[in-house]
Amino acid sequence: MVEFAGQVVSRHLRHVVAVVLACAVIGAVTPGVAGADAIADKRAQAAGVARQIDALNRRIDQLSERYDAARLRVRDVNAKLSAATAAAARAEQGALDTRARLRSIAVDAYVHGGSTNALGTFLAQHDAGDLGVAQQYLDAASGYQTTVLDALRAAGEDARARQAELSVVRNDEAAASAALGRARTAAQQAVGQQTATLAKVKGELAILVAAEQRRQALALAARTRAFLAQQARAAAVAAARARAAADLTTGPLPPPNGRGAVAVAAAQRQLGKPYEWGAAGPDSFDCSGLTMWAWRAAGVSLDHYSGSQYAETTHIPLSDLAPGDLVFFFGDLSHVGIYVGNGTMIHAPHTGDVVRYASIYEVGTPIYAGRVNG
Repeated sequence: MVEFAGQVVSRHLRHVVAVVLACAVIGAVTPGVAGADAIADKRAQAAGVARQIDALNRRIDQLSERYDAARLRVRDVNAKLSAATAAAARAEQGALDTRARLRSIAVDAYVHGGSTNALGTFLAQHDAGDLGVAQQYLDAASGYQTTVLDALRAAGEDARARQAELSVVRNDEAAASAALGRARTAAQQAVGQQTATLAKVKGELAILVAAEQRRQALALAARTRAFLAQQARAAAVAAARARAAADLTTGPLPPPNGRGAVAVAAAQRQLGKPYEWGAAGPDSFDCSGLTMWAWRAAGVSLDHYSGSQYAETTHIPLSDLAPGDLVFFFGDLSHVGIYVGNGTMIHAPHTGDVVRYASIYEVGTPIYAGRVNG
């Protein structure tokens, strides 16, 4: 376990150095400048560039998940389009069937000379006292023709309504595709901005910026632990009050998924592969693409979108995390990783990074946990 933890720390430090090397001096600093003021200025510049890099990475992560969500919407619209097309086809077939029935009635009327001839034939063969009965038969035949005509009109109206619905669905699909294109363009622009920032890698600030990044990561981890401890204390107080107020119990949490080890092993095989927004393997991944890939190897299908994956899992407290559970971050659930144990996860962080181990406390808050069902 000590060796494993050392690997995690080593990977984390390599990531920090790789990121902070991108934090070149926005304003040139003369090499060899000594003194506390120069060091303070360098630290201030390093902190500013580090925040800029972090903000861009966060933005690209969000845009990647927006892209995944847009693809899901296009899938849903296509399903609606297929349903509307089938409904229109059924309505059209109904209209054709009704026309065929009407033609049959017309041929029958022509062959028998119409209702008047049918009445004359009936009177010639029966007594006058049967006239009322004959009229009832002819009224029934006329009513049937009217019913067929009404059915024809109804079928036509139904076909037109289905065609209108089909047009609306097509418009929805066009809007969803446009949203997808906008998300793609926005993400590409963000990647371009980050690439330009990464191009500024150089110089003496690398070590100072790396130290600042490490300090921020440790501070964030401390704040996260304090936040979670406060949440745990508040939950304990609330639970105690609830038990005192009423004899209420909650159902037991579901046990850890027996296929969690398979999913973790699948994620471990992807270590070192590059992050790419919208990717789901086999050569690159975004965050939800990696967790979808890992659990698909364990026989469970998840959507390629962190928000959908949270909805697809059973929500559990962080204290109950087990290998294979998913860990979600931020209020908009825009990042996800797969838990491997000992407070550690495997995740695809952001553009410029690779699939790697990380502490669950280094990404940000709030943190949520979900147990994969099935």
